[in-house]
Amino acid sequence: MEFSKIVKIPEERVIKLLEVRDLVEEKLDVSIKISGNDVMVSGSSIELVKAHNVVMAIGRGFSTDKALFLLQDDFSLDVIEIGDFARTQKAFIRLKGRVIGDEGRAKRFIEKNTNCLIRVYGKTVSIIGKSEELINARRAVIMLLEGSKHGTAYRFLDEKIVD
Repeated sequence: MEFSKIVKIPEERVIKLLEVRDLVEEKLDVSIKISGNDVMVSGSSIELVKAHNVVMAIGRGFSTDKALFLLQDDFSLDVIEIGDFARTQKAFIRLKGRVIGDEGRAKRFIEKNTNCLIRVYGKTVSIIGKSEELINARRAVIMLLEGSKHGTAYRFLDEKIVD
């Protein structure tokens, strides 16, 4: 049985998707059709989900080689909407900055301590990683978006590493 999903990605990211479209179609036995910034992915259920995640990751700012991690069974993508935590544009910009941190330190700390990849792009924070590591990275990002001190989020991750 074949299913289809439509994904909207920024037009400037479509070029990146074109670089790996043939590879993804071949590896997963799916069809990827691009029209403007609309991408239609068609295929069987599991392959469709993987291809959809690769398209989403590229659309959320990941490089093609990083997005291809999602072809592996143990990797997942999680997208957090910053707007869910911000009521004003000023708050949105502040929260985006909190996740990135001074000179990218907060983002790098979370990536290093969870073995995940994080991109802050547009109105979202996207994370690629293995299940438990992804859950920990997501929790740390949400802590920052909810206003926790950076040290609190870092301590949370340090405790998870010890466990």
